[in-house]
Amino acid sequence: AQEGGQISTVAFDHCLIASGSEPIALPHLPFDGKTILSSTEALALPTVPSRLIVIGGGAIGLELASVYC
Repeated sequence: AQEGGQISTVAFDHCLIASGSEPIALPHLPFDGKTILSSTEALALPTVPSRLIVIGGGAIGLELASVYC
């Protein structure tokens, strides 16, 4: 990392790089931004919906389920 023009070094024994993910729509249920949302759209909702189905049991699906439970 650069701080004020100087390079700093961080030492570690183990490193995990979380590079993100990309939502994948189901073939017959494309994202429409209204009733079928990607994880990005779901996390940007201004209010918590009264009903929600989370499809997907990966890290993002679990995150959404924990955010909205």
